[in-house]
Amino acid sequence: MPRRESTIDALLESPWWVSVALAIFTYTALAHVLPKIELQSALFKSFSLGLAPMAEVFAGLLLIIATLSFVRTLVQRHRRVQQRELNTVRALPWEQFEDLVGECFRRRGYRVVSAAQGGPDGGVDVTLEKDGTRAFVQCKHWRKSKVGVKTLRELYGVVVAKGADEGFVVCSGPFTADAKVFARESGIQLVDGQALIKMVLACRGEALGQHKAAPDDTLCPVCQSEMVRRTARRGRHAGSEFMGCSTYPSCRGTRSV
Repeated sequence: MPRRESTIDALLESPWWVSVALAIFTYTALAHVLPKIELQSALFKSFSLGLAPMAEVFAGLLLIIATLSFVRTLVQRHRRVQQRELNTVRALPWEQFEDLVGECFRRRGYRVVSAAQGGPDGGVDVTLEKDGTRAFVQCKHWRKSKVGVKTLRELYGVVVAKGADEGFVVCSGPFTADAKVFARESGIQLVDGQALIKMVLACRGEALGQHKAAPDDTLCPVCQSEMVRRTARRGRHAGSEFMGCSTYPSCRGTRSV
């Protein structure tokens, strides 16, 4: 049987301002409206006077739900941005993928000494230097398979044989459990798809700080989510098409077609 959705679940999935509006309405009704209603019923008067002290409690609970709903919206928005970026990275040719990895490390303070051309070179795709140390990077542009321990062992062998100080394995997906265990034992550092996207977004933020980019008309002007084509159903623009935010009603950003 499908799980029945509770009122709290429904409010958490609704825009945060719905809970705020309910909090204001509940407090006003319990604290100011009901106690002032003049009825002959002693039961109603006792009931309304008993609820009045609870007005702040109910309103406070609704404001907590509003806060959780707002945080949930921000987390979901961040995940959508990350997934969109990850899909973009996975669609890159392997040469551009390696260039992207090198640029991310460059913006973290490393100097890209060399990058493999035409394919992997001895298990090393990018060589880095920083503060007198040398690091080897192996890139795995695998879109479906997990990166296993074999890749880490190969890179570790090259790191030891050539006297490098660090080794990184960067991929656009996940690592196997064995690979993570070997990484902890050998000191090889892992950068999976999610960590790579964080690096990419950080690089993009730095670039935008230096060179203000032109706005992307395909993204929402409010939250930067994807836009979808919609048709106005009411108002003086009824029947006309416009671009609306895909997260509606959480975000109401629009663009003209």
